[in-house]
Amino acid sequence: MKKRIKLVRNLLGSLLLLSSFGLFAQGVDEQYALNDNRPASLSARPKYVFVFIGDGMSYPQVQSAADFLGKDANGTVNKVKTSSNLDDSPKPGTLSFLSFPVAGSAQTYDATSFAPDSASTATSIFTGHKTHSSSINVDIAKRSGYTVCFTQKDASALKEGDKAIVIAETLADSGAFSYEYEEDRKADEWALSDYVKKGIEVLDNPDGFFIMVEGGKIDWACHANDARSTIADTIALSDAVAEAVKFQQEHPSDTLILVTADHETGGLTIGYAGTDYNLFFRTLDNQTISYAKFDSDYVSRYKKDKTSFEDVMADVEKLFGLKKPGNAGSDKDGGLVLTDYEYGRIRTAYEKTMSGNKNRTQEEYELYGTYEPLTVTLTHVLNHKSGIGFTSYSHPGLPVPVLADGRLPDTTIQA
Repeated sequence: MKKRIKLVRNLLGSLLLLSSFGLFAQGVDEQYALNDNRPASLSARPKYVFVFIGDGMSYPQVQSAADFLGKDANGTVNKVKTSSNLDDSPKPGTLSFLSFPVAGSAQTYDATSFAPDSASTATSIFTGHKTHSSSINVDIAKRSGYTVCFTQKDASALKEGDKAIVIAETLADSGAFSYEYEEDRKADEWALSDYVKKGIEVLDNPDGFFIMVEGGKIDWACHANDARSTIADTIALSDAVAEAVKFQQEHPSDTLILVTADHETGGLTIGYAGTDYNLFFRTLDNQTISYAKFDSDYVSRYKKDKTSFEDVMADVEKLFGLKKPGNAGSDKDGGLVLTDYEYGRIRTAYEKTMSGNKNRTQEEYELYGTYEPLTVTLTHVLNHKSGIGFTSYSHPGLPVPVLADGRLPDTTIQA
């Protein structure tokens, strides 16, 4: 990825706090500029506008997070379909924005491809114009009068009325937030919801504000085909939206909350060829670390110390729950014991990682993409045992949800 795109993603992946929403409201005005039958309710603009972008978050990411928060079926399909006990059925959980009263869908293609990138789609969301992949218009924040904060101390010192771009103090892989794991995040490290809470504190005023928040690592986890990590960060985005919902409850007639995404990432599927109609989300509970943290804290050490495969597998069992063949337990129906086939895949990937050879044959690229062979194979195997699959390491052309909640003083729309 080019350096300029990394810079954009690091800034947008933090928290962009803007103290006015003139451009946002202008789009509504222009839409009805030539229409004498403008709805009366649109004469009253929302004073407080929240826009949440789930980077890479399409319907599969939303639904898999909701399913993860719910309850698995009590057994396989063949067992449950003969049960008269309703408690044996699966039951999804929910996310803070799934109950929003307005739900729509948006196509994501850009001027280059049906499978767009984040720069062009972000431009489309905020300007209404499609552009080519890798293209975005970024003004220099300081020249525009914004304070740029790189530490939680500086962010905490922001006062009401300050215009600021707040960037997470703890920047993990490629300069972004840590994943929402105990193994990844420090005890005192802010979550995305903490930045929203601080943003509201700083910007709250009688004239209104506009806050844009991006859950950027949903995308990164899907690029790496790490289902558990993308679920964790989709839930983190939901927690951030919940902070906006709390504010809306105090200002119900003046607040608009929009939740959408720029594109889907990874071709995530809820269902996998090896598990048929069965899904085992609880199997994902056994992963306690992100692919990125495993790379930085474990794989790098394995290479340096020439760690044996047997010692690596001891870490794998601790961090991913996957057990060598012959251990007690099941190797199917969500079980964590590896089959001989799965164990062989992991060993082959380990050997590729330890060789340090970055070259990929066609077969190896399809298996590993550009990621560490050992790490991506571990997440693939755990995904598949859970009934989750990916088809890509890039962005497919899937549509994305557009969800909204906002009640203006006059809610009557004239036909």
